[in-house]
Amino acid sequence: MSNASGEQRKLEDVLQRRPDFVKDTPLDSFFENLQREFLSPLRTSDGLNIYERIGCQDNGEFVTRCVERLTCLHGLAVEREQGEGAEHKLLPISLHDMKFFDELINLLIVHGVYANLPQGFGVPLQQRQLSQFKDIAERFQVPGKHVRSATTLEVASRGLYIILSQDRAVDTVRDILLKGAGYIDALMGFIALRHDRPQRQEEYDNVLEKLESIQDTYRLLSIYSLLVQSTCAREYLEWPLQQLSTLTVRRDDGVASLVDFVVGLRDEEQVSIEKFDRVKQILLAKPKSLSNVEYFHRLFKQIYTCLADVNRPVLISCLNSVLVGFYYKNKRIVYDFLFQRVARILFNVGSEAFSEKQLNDCFNVLISLSKSSSTELIGALVQYKGAQSFYFHLWVYGLFLRKNQTIQPVESEAKYYMVVFSLLNTFVKLTGDFEALERLVPHLVNFDHETWRYAINLETHLPYVLPKSGDENAAADLNLHDAPETGLSKIQQLFSSMDFAVEAFIELLNLLGEEEVRKNIFLQVLRRWVEATSKSESVQQTAIGGDSVSHNLLALVDLKLLEKMHAQFKDDIISRPHDILRLVADLLVYSHSQEDEHSAKDSDDEDSEDEEAAAEPAQGRPFSILLDLLSATLLSAPPADLVSEQPTLQLLAERLQAYPADASCRALQLRIRDVLARRAPAPGADAVGAADNAAFSRALANVNDALPSLRAHGLYELRRLIERGSPSVGLTRVLDLHFLLLRDPEPFVYLNAIKGLSTLCLSATATALPALLARYHDPQGRMPLDHALRLAEALAAFIPAQNELLQGPHAAALVETCLSKVRARTADARLRMSALSLLGLCVRTNPLGVAAVLPDILDCALGVLQLEPVVASDDRTPLVRRAAAHLIHDLLSASGLDLLPPSDLRRLADVVRNTATNEKDYLTAEPLADALQLLEGR
Repeated sequence: MSNASGEQRKLEDVLQRRPDFVKDTPLDSFFENLQREFLSPLRTSDGLNIYERIGCQDNGEFVTRCVERLTCLHGLAVEREQGEGAEHKLLPISLHDMKFFDELINLLIVHGVYANLPQGFGVPLQQRQLSQFKDIAERFQVPGKHVRSATTLEVASRGLYIILSQDRAVDTVRDILLKGAGYIDALMGFIALRHDRPQRQEEYDNVLEKLESIQDTYRLLSIYSLLVQSTCAREYLEWPLQQLSTLTVRRDDGVASLVDFVVGLRDEEQVSIEKFDRVKQILLAKPKSLSNVEYFHRLFKQIYTCLADVNRPVLISCLNSVLVGFYYKNKRIVYDFLFQRVARILFNVGSEAFSEKQLNDCFNVLISLSKSSSTELIGALVQYKGAQSFYFHLWVYGLFLRKNQTIQPVESEAKYYMVVFSLLNTFVKLTGDFEALERLVPHLVNFDHETWRYAINLETHLPYVLPKSGDENAAADLNLHDAPETGLSKIQQLFSSMDFAVEAFIELLNLLGEEEVRKNIFLQVLRRWVEATSKSESVQQTAIGGDSVSHNLLALVDLKLLEKMHAQFKDDIISRPHDILRLVADLLVYSHSQEDEHSAKDSDDEDSEDEEAAAEPAQGRPFSILLDLLSATLLSAPPADLVSEQPTLQLLAERLQAYPADASCRALQLRIRDVLARRAPAPGADAVGAADNAAFSRALANVNDALPSLRAHGLYELRRLIERGSPSVGLTRVLDLHFLLLRDPEPFVYLNAIKGLSTLCLSATATALPALLARYHDPQGRMPLDHALRLAEALAAFIPAQNELLQGPHAAALVETCLSKVRARTADARLRMSALSLLGLCVRTNPLGVAAVLPDILDCALGVLQLEPVVASDDRTPLVRRAAAHLIHDLLSASGLDLLPPSDLRRLADVVRNTATNEKDYLTAEPLADALQLLEGR
């Protein structure tokens, strides 16, 4: 006997042993009396009716006595708990007496509720006794001559209800009934009475409403679902179906509880895409009793709250799937009930005040939405009030935190401004809108908004929002005509803010990690700065007006940014010379034209000495920077790249001739002539291949990113390259990366990897499926259980998608791999169960496609039922037997009767009949009973 069996037996011996000493308290005396005068006579076998053994005439009198004793027990237990005071935490009922209490409750449930419920309604009693449904003691069996009584049903249900409806801080008996047997029975009783006695429907509705109000949402979902699934008499399901359909929006935790229940989070079940789809199906179906506006308002209020809880990744992934469903069903639903709520705080058009929690929740929702699998939905969020405004508000918030949140909140590990910058980085990459950063440059020094601002709570160190007063707006203006000291202080502060903002932007670009984007921003800023500076120098303004101040300040910001970017990203900027050479060629023309314009304006007032000076080297700062950039590019660029740019270099040489007196121009012209003298490369460079290589590099960078959203997006980009048939990336490499991210701790990432593997198996079955099966086979059993179950989930998505194409060698290899997993008796029961489930999925999807291996599948299932009996010490052993029973039922219901030879059918019938008769596990016996009906009905 195993250790677990021995421990269980010792526990039973302890419970059966009478206590050595019994206190003379009312509660102890009650249990002595209950055992001697009520329970012991019921266990005797004297030929009398069970009710007659204790002097009762019928079921009604017996149930009344049970209720009376339960009511008395409850009163005594409450007296003891109130008398002991709050400092005593011991249970009022001893461990020895608890078995008598449990027996009394069971007698009341069986003879009071189940004996009087209408036929076909309620959860079968056998289903609540999963492993003992065939070993029912005589005292728990209702006499055959009993006639159902609604009056007795109400007596039993009312007795339970009176205790359950009590509202005391400490009430052990009530808590046991609420969390164990008793609650569901009272509920079933009143649901049946509500239908059978329509004249008292309002009274019963009030009772049921009270019963529902005292139970938590998760357990209500479990009870209602079980009741609906188990009831054959559909006329009794009006009330539970109505309550079940609206429960998620009537309770504040309805959505979270629904996800917990369907996905199986509290039972630590394997997370699957199929379960997410089930949640989506439920929430997308609006109850008929609610209007659209009312339903969506209640639902999205909870969704917003759940998305704000970033510490529940599975919940967030599931709700993101729901949001994608709503978005493709009707975009306006997501816009009006979710995006609008986010925008109200993020953009704050009404200049309202928002607390720390409201602001924090808003950005947590944005973080959660960034993990959506739909780039279209993410793009819609960014574009809701305009992409430029979206990124601008993120930038201002991050910049404010970087400057003002000097002390991190207690619960925060990383600097929170980096979280905001990472969020901005994520949205930019997911939408591919890298130009948004270029549009952000002119607004770098915006630390605040016009009519509202952020502030830091000095106690919590968290930011909040408050509107600006008129005095604040006036004080924020920069007036250079103030007193000299004040004006100088403001200018110094402004320069300091410029440096701070530029450093923050460089930090953001480092976080972005995109060389091409950095180069493009640098070139864009350089173009704007050269044009603006050259124009300013040509005009030679002497007065400083408001517009010119703004113009000059922007030019100064551009200059500071250029200097910082040149210092940190010089290699990125000159890595591809094409864009730089084109820009320098364009700006040389602009700079030269501005010089000509300047000379023409001054010619009327200058003498011959000035005319000679006009031939001197052009020493303008923009011009010098252009020459330095051109020189660095010619020096650092690969010779092959330069030779391929001969047309642009020819243009540059011609434009440099406009400055014959400038020594730097002459030197650069000579170097360009040397390059032009080299032999040009053969035409037809692989531009498509270069683009694919860049896309592959970007996808790999995303796969290795620290942000879950970008890791998942990287997988998506790799799959797109494979589907396009790009030679830049091999399928094996992409598969390996998917296998790697199956182990990712983030549900959003590994669920995307699962989905990606199934997609790759569909698009490249000949290569991807064998690779997946080789990993799943794992004959040495070294793979972690979670990883193996995720591989099985990918196969479970692939099989039904194949449909009738599931046949031939690939189907045979899939079946053989699953059979090997089931035959591994030492493997975890959950892994073997998943393999049996995959076999059942194959049989249901295309039985003809796996007809050649059906005998092997049948042998495997029968072997499990015959050779693996339920072991009491292993609560996971029934999982394999249940899966085998369901596999047999799937095989028979999917035209398997016509595909099996008569000899196999006879053997199958014998095994199923014998197992169904002797099976002690209800969930195994139920599908076997259905399979037996199919066999006998053929």
